[in-house]
Amino acid sequence: MMRWQWLVLGGTCLALGLVQPIQANAASQRGAITAVPTEAVQVTATKRLVNLRGSASQLQVTPGVTVDASKQSTWIQLAQTTVTTKGQVSRYIEIKNLKTGVRGWILAPAIRPVATEQLSPSVKIKPVTMQTTTKTALYQVNGAAQPARLTVVGQLARGDEYQVTQTRQVTTAGRTSQYDEVGHQGWVLATALKVAPIVGSTTKVGTTAGMTTYRVTGNALKAQTTAKLPTVALVGHGRYTMNQINFAPTTAYLKTGSLQQTPSTLDQSRGYLTHYDFKTELYLPMGDYRGTLLNDPQSAAFSSNNRYLYVLYVDDRTAATNAAQTGWVVRYDWQRLLKLGAAKSGHMAMIRQAVLAANAHKLTKRDREILACLKLGPKFDSGHAQSLTLNPVTNELWFVQDFGNERPNAVERLNPNTLKPDAKVVFNLSPHTGMGDVLTFDDQGHAYFWTHAADSATNQPVGGVKIYRGQISTRNVSFQLVAQLQTRPGLIAQSMSYDDAARQLYLIADEGITTVPVMDLGHLTSRVVGESDFGADREFEGLVFMHHSVNGYLLTNRGVELMKLTRR
Repeated sequence: MMRWQWLVLGGTCLALGLVQPIQANAASQRGAITAVPTEAVQVTATKRLVNLRGSASQLQVTPGVTVDASKQSTWIQLAQTTVTTKGQVSRYIEIKNLKTGVRGWILAPAIRPVATEQLSPSVKIKPVTMQTTTKTALYQVNGAAQPARLTVVGQLARGDEYQVTQTRQVTTAGRTSQYDEVGHQGWVLATALKVAPIVGSTTKVGTTAGMTTYRVTGNALKAQTTAKLPTVALVGHGRYTMNQINFAPTTAYLKTGSLQQTPSTLDQSRGYLTHYDFKTELYLPMGDYRGTLLNDPQSAAFSSNNRYLYVLYVDDRTAATNAAQTGWVVRYDWQRLLKLGAAKSGHMAMIRQAVLAANAHKLTKRDREILACLKLGPKFDSGHAQSLTLNPVTNELWFVQDFGNERPNAVERLNPNTLKPDAKVVFNLSPHTGMGDVLTFDDQGHAYFWTHAADSATNQPVGGVKIYRGQISTRNVSFQLVAQLQTRPGLIAQSMSYDDAARQLYLIADEGITTVPVMDLGHLTSRVVGESDFGADREFEGLVFMHHSVNGYLLTNRGVELMKLTRR
């Protein structure tokens, strides 16, 4: 238990020690503790709360804080019990202060229910986004006829945002106050709310070394306009979830010294609804190339015409949890590489061989043709870089520059010609929500990301998934929660991608993939969510889909390759 030195009630500090301490009585006995209706109560006289410690047969009654009945404060009752001392039985109620969190036991005659309220009819207003200014009680109306009662049903944290669409007047003991309905969840005292800052608007901060920084005003996470989204239970109930993976190089990679000439395969081991496998399309280079390591790709994206593949790498010698982790981009001329035969069985080592030849200064004509298909970009602070993706509407490449539950969040725009970022947008979703580090866009230009509590977000249960949809640009950033899943695909959120042919989102973890149809967001059911897992100890970096095409490619590591998705 905590030792409280001061208790702030109604804006007044009450010093402890105003009442003589209650003497602990080892001879006391306690009855069973039972729940009571969670209702607001008032303390009728200045009393000291007590703590009930020890077993029921050897009860210690020790003094707690003093409650001044003359100070207005909101308490709720939680439980009840009886205490027998020297044959005298007294009934005690456990109460909690909603503002300070102080709780303790008090004699039942010292409290009474909050007086019944007179409620005016609710009045609809133009929807407005409001933000809580302090921790405050959430009420529901009990009783259809007058008089009725406001009953405490929960508590809202400071800084949360909600849509307010109705308001009403509540009169208690001759005093009238305004209450607003928040998010169709309940009613809140209007004085605990303020109009939220405009969501998403950006302000230009400045330009340094070719990078223009923008900052978003207010919270970028929109308030919910409907009732709380349900959390969808997946068919697998966790049995398709891949946990900790012990990454290991493939047997073929080790056997050939990385110079693999024939494709590898990766088969789905289990799943629900979606059934597909992967087969190598391109083996990407490994090791040092012109002083830059190409061992640790984190994400990739195709250009709008599917000619170029942009792969974002990081220096695996720097901490993955650092937003200043160093990264760089290699642009591959995908179409030219295929014409040169880099995807043909028996010739698939040509890109890796060309890089090795460059390091040994023994280039052939074919090596030079291959290397002409690679454009190496400069190094920059990339963060962990798991989210390079193209907005097909604006033709802009974006990635999340920060990591995990860091706040504020930052996204950067990559210039496809210079292969370095030229814009950065900094924002906060909300006081309780982190963006994580995955991102994708659909064919309408909507941005998406997903999080789970293990590595990205702070406001959800472990194992659960939240999916957000919104907008990202240098003019506007805004998101809204659109789906919740009970089970994640794997331990680490590695990537997110969009298949515009099937209109599906793919949530990628290590060897686990969950598919979600975009058209069903907001009203998902278990039967439309696909689950797949694989069992080859490969690190899944991302799933890259060509635009206006059914072709998807898995970017995976140990060693680095792109594997084409084959549907069964």
